[in-house]
Amino acid sequence: MAFESLTWLGRALQPHREVVAAELIRQTKLTVDGLATDPELGDLLAASITENVVTVVHVLANAIDPATVNPPSTAIVYARRLARGGVPLTDLLRAYGFGQSRLLEVSIGRILDGGGPDRMAQIADIMSFGAAYLDHVTEEVGAVYEAERDRWLNSRHAARREWVRRLLEEADPDVAAAEAALGYRLDQRHLAVELWTTPPCTVAETTRALEQAAQLLTRAVEAIDPVLALPAGDRELRLWLPIRREFPDLSDLRQDLAQARLPVRMALGAADSGLRGFRRSARTAARGKTLAQSAGSNTPAAVAFEETAPFALLVDEPRELAAFAARVLGPLARDDAKTAVLRETLEVFLAENGSYARTAKRLLMHRNTVQYRIQQITRKYGLDLTGDTFDLRYALGICRWHGTVALLPPG
Repeated sequence: MAFESLTWLGRALQPHREVVAAELIRQTKLTVDGLATDPELGDLLAASITENVVTVVHVLANAIDPATVNPPSTAIVYARRLARGGVPLTDLLRAYGFGQSRLLEVSIGRILDGGGPDRMAQIADIMSFGAAYLDHVTEEVGAVYEAERDRWLNSRHAARREWVRRLLEEADPDVAAAEAALGYRLDQRHLAVELWTTPPCTVAETTRALEQAAQLLTRAVEAIDPVLALPAGDRELRLWLPIRREFPDLSDLRQDLAQARLPVRMALGAADSGLRGFRRSARTAARGKTLAQSAGSNTPAAVAFEETAPFALLVDEPRELAAFAARVLGPLARDDAKTAVLRETLEVFLAENGSYARTAKRLLMHRNTVQYRIQQITRKYGLDLTGDTFDLRYALGICRWHGTVALLPPG
């Protein structure tokens, strides 16, 4: 059914399409969770909304039957991407319903302003138009989503991902079936590792870099059986490695990564045994990854939970961490380059038990420079470096690992 009474409305909305789309993008991101969890999804969401707005206005202006309109191409691409990412179809349909209600508000407002004596009839028409467009497009997009989801779940990676999800989340998973499906034994000691690439890095470069890094890691930890590898998005990889040693020495691994010049970073979890260990190692690796990403580019290429546990355990408590750092360090916790240099010097100085010579050697600077900086810290910031320095060392570690979220604003 065409709505010829609304052609004037479509023409009236044409100059405002970009403004309407931009506002709808902003409101959708705030209202419906899970639709823009990474930059790529955010761009696809914006393109999908924009093309839907353009399509609606075009259909109105040309009295086209909304039940005959194909969904925009970007809407199809976006639906498939959400299906592969495991985002529920209900979230996508909520976004369409939200978009319809916002567009109806704009349209009804325009009708009330300039719809003439038959405004009520036009409002009824726009309501019918909106329902017809929403029903048709969501049916089409939903079918695309379901088809892509079925295809994805039937793929090897998706099946493995589902089995791993069951092992990590279900109270009593079928361990024997999972082992058979994954080709990985759970009655051994596991080391979970999260790997991800750093930009700029193409998809092809990402694949090669992650594969090479995984090989270096497998050799470094002396994995004793086949490794369980699970892609986690386009630029990330999760590994579980069966190992014998309590905790691998990372010095050689870090050196190998540096020599290979791979744009890859990794977070190693705590090694543990059995199903419980499989889960614990995965949790701690994820916390280590969050911590490494928070700390920025100055952290080592390989970060181990065992080395950073006091900071990784509180990764979900940024306010408490920031409050503690501010209380202990005062203005030395400010987020600027000068205080960052002083914090680094103080952290190394305390780690070297107050030795100016060893601190200078580690920081590759003259002993007098270290002495001057420590004097600055004690005089200007009033910090006491005698006695128990645990709080100081912990606060400095918080600033180093958690970065901006744990620092005071510059000033």
